[in-house]
Amino acid sequence: MSVYLMGLYCGCVEAVSENKLIRWFREAWAKSGKKLDMGKACIRFKKVDDLTLDVLGEAIRRLPAKKYIEVYEKAVRSRP
Repeated sequence: MSVYLMGLYCGCVEAVSENKLIRWFREAWAKSGKKLDMGKACIRFKKVDDLTLDVLGEAIRRLPAKKYIEVYEKAVRSRP
């Protein structure tokens, strides 16, 4: 199973590895002691107990839909 958090990846102006939200997410997940199996925006898991729900919730809170749309639209406009 997987959870997709496009807000962690999509519309980034910076290199993905340098994105502040991704860096925070990885550090917060590591503090939980649970293994993170992550692609660019995909969090893979076998059972719900493998997830760190408070970290997922905080990641969503840190990039509300309105802000995500603004970032996405800016990225689309900047393409040649």
